[in-house]
Amino acid sequence: MISTQACYVISGQKKHNDDIAILVVYTMTFFWYVCKLFVGRLLVVARRAPVASTSVKPVDALGSLDVP
Repeated sequence: MISTQACYVISGQKKHNDDIAILVVYTMTFFWYVCKLFVGRLLVVARRAPVASTSVKPVDALGSLDVP
């Protein structure tokens, strides 16, 4: 997010250093891929089959709150 703001600031300047602009874009791209890796890992873990000991068991906790 900070890299995106840096790109916006650099692009708005009349005379900007091309090396800095390229560095900021590469940094933004690198962290974008790192973010995709973390989100992908979360998706892989979430799609795994649940272990039998940790499976969700239904509970009738709200049964006593029924209004006649």
